[in-house]
Amino acid sequence: MNKSFLAFIICLITSAFAYSQPCNINSSVVSSGLMYPPADSLPCVEQGSAYNSSIQINMPSIFHGILTLDSLFIDSIAGLPAGITWGSNPSSPFVLYGDSSGCIAFSGNTIDSSGNYPLTFYCHAAVTGQSAGTENLSYQQLSQISDAPIPYYNLNVILHGDSCHGPQTETGISLIPGALNWNLYHNPIPDGNFQLSVTNNLVGSELEMFDVAGKLIYQSIIRTQLSEIELNLVPGIYFARIHSANSSMVKKLIKL
Repeated sequence: MNKSFLAFIICLITSAFAYSQPCNINSSVVSSGLMYPPADSLPCVEQGSAYNSSIQINMPSIFHGILTLDSLFIDSIAGLPAGITWGSNPSSPFVLYGDSSGCIAFSGNTIDSSGNYPLTFYCHAAVTGQSAGTENLSYQQLSQISDAPIPYYNLNVILHGDSCHGPQTETGISLIPGALNWNLYHNPIPDGNFQLSVTNNLVGSELEMFDVAGKLIYQSIIRTQLSEIELNLVPGIYFARIHSANSSMVKKLIKL
């Protein structure tokens, strides 16, 4: 076969493969957290018009020297407006390994009513810990362990001619800005006891404690700004969640 013709065929195949990808991985935002861009910066979906936007997922391989990431699977994404679909790079099945990145694209044309459409990511990660062996964690649990919370993305549908102000609300657990209003001491903790410090506006809120698998292990009402919490914890990773009047906030706790 003529070498120039062979080179043309290879170039054509390569170009077709690149074109078939719904989104491209941007190496310049790999250090920007688990998901980029921020949740409130996705463009709005204009009713009746073609839509195309994407987010990037950046997975580290080691979390605090405790957990090793084996793999992340994204099975499906729910909550999309009718007519909007998602594709990914790598394509189905969407699988990422430690120190790798992927992207998810949203595209299509919707006639759904205007408003916010919260997205739910159905995914799990296989991680290996020093004491617990290999476990499957939800993506939300994984984000909390790595201190890089996953944004709760919405697609905001607007009418033709309306201005895009972005999502007005978030769903799920929010770690910011309320996370600045409370703290856990000492963390990591050497024994089963720790102190909870909150601002006055969080007194009367509910405190919950979960293990790394998401099982509720403690629940109480916060009575004072400084509380002593006594729990018989085995070494591992835990999550403390506070329900206030208008938000739900999570922090990670490590028991040595």
